[in-house]
Amino acid sequence: MSNETEDTSALCLQGFLSIGTFYSENISGYADIPICIIGAVFNLFNVLVYTRKNMISPASTIFTHLSFIDLLVLLAYVPFSWQQYIRKKDEALPYKMVLFSLLCNDLSVLLHAISIWLTIMLAVWRYIAVVHPLKEVQWCNMKATRNLVATGYVLCTVLCIPLFSSQTIEEEIENGQTVYLVVFRDNPVMYSLTFVIHGVLLKLMPSLVLAFVSYRLIVTLLISKKRHHKLTSSSVLQKTPENIKRKQKVDRSTKILLAVLGLFLIAEAPLGILGLLNAIYRHSKYYECYDNLGRILDTVALINTSVTFVVYYLMSQQFKKTFESLFGRFNSIYSRKDVIARRVSGNTTSSATSEV
Repeated sequence: MSNETEDTSALCLQGFLSIGTFYSENISGYADIPICIIGAVFNLFNVLVYTRKNMISPASTIFTHLSFIDLLVLLAYVPFSWQQYIRKKDEALPYKMVLFSLLCNDLSVLLHAISIWLTIMLAVWRYIAVVHPLKEVQWCNMKATRNLVATGYVLCTVLCIPLFSSQTIEEEIENGQTVYLVVFRDNPVMYSLTFVIHGVLLKLMPSLVLAFVSYRLIVTLLISKKRHHKLTSSSVLQKTPENIKRKQKVDRSTKILLAVLGLFLIAEAPLGILGLLNAIYRHSKYYECYDNLGRILDTVALINTSVTFVVYYLMSQQFKKTFESLFGRFNSIYSRKDVIARRVSGNTTSSATSEV
């Protein structure tokens, strides 16, 4: 056991382990739950904006599903975070509460996998729009978008089945009372398969794909800007309002995507690497690193899921105008209700005065 601890300390660095332990015991739950609540509200705003008629498009369809899934991810993480980090550790939970927390955790993993699928779809769609603009209408139409979104829901569910099957609830007696614990089944193959799927297929590989797409997008945009500058300076391509508007729209959408991809890589790539190492070495060396540092990175992933509204609002003029129009409409409804209420109260007061 001492050699195993030394190996873990050498590979993961004792300082990082201490930080991870301190964070999970004193900060994690109290930080994660407010982030989840605020992020859920922000993602609800995203859904409301992207479902407006003027916003409907293949890319907006992906944004809508992505925001809705992220909304569910954040809501599902709240009870799990409360049980893991906030409740009193000496308080034994009943079986139903432990089962509910396990189901919330499994649902969060499934929804997060779907969110990753949608992020990859969004990246590929934007890559096609930038690199092959003439093929965008043919390849990235609404029908193809909806079919691939539905495929993602089904495929991610199938991929998460091993993870759901690898965990179980065991009953133990501690200090004379019954305690229910969520543990991995005693099956090394299933354990390794779970971390291969979760760490490699759902985190590391998407991170590599998105890193490649981000790189290609940046290179293509730089080449496109140089080419556009040459064409406009030589008067071969006129600076018509239509051309300028389309170019600005593509540039803004691409900037939004690059910001989203950057946040995704920061949050997901480290967990993917730790998950792969844990699958290779099983319990002996990397699980403690994964368990401790993973909690900090989980918070980073929650922040990533929560701040998309801010990214969309700052980088997309259409999103900003639609949101402000929608919010103004709600505000006008409430202001009308206030006016009506004042009139009613005024009439009631005047009638009472006349009776007196």
